[in-house]
Amino acid sequence: MTLTLTILASALLLLAVYIVVMNWMCVILSTRNKSRGIDRHSSMVPLMSLIGTIGAYATFPDSKAEWMFVVPLLDLSNWSLLWLPFYLLRESFRKKTTEPQGGDDDAEPSS
Repeated sequence: MTLTLTILASALLLLAVYIVVMNWMCVILSTRNKSRGIDRHSSMVPLMSLIGTIGAYATFPDSKAEWMFVVPLLDLSNWSLLWLPFYLLRESFRKKTTEPQGGDDDAEPSS
């Protein structure tokens, strides 16, 4: 049973590592596309590496496996979630200042 749990935990941790590597590749590809003038964006997947690591930690038979949580710390998408409130706040202020003010000029004349 211990061997089965170790294999399952290793598979879940490898899945989490794979997600971290793919998120890094998405950032690299998006940066390369932006510098080349290509309007194509590669998107990251946040929190999935954390979910995989929690699953691996829960199934790993050794109780001293806190080292697994290094994997989600290396994930850029998890760190981007920390900046999300500041980004949304900045965009909300930017939207208010850049939208043209609508007046009576846009209204249709009444007969």
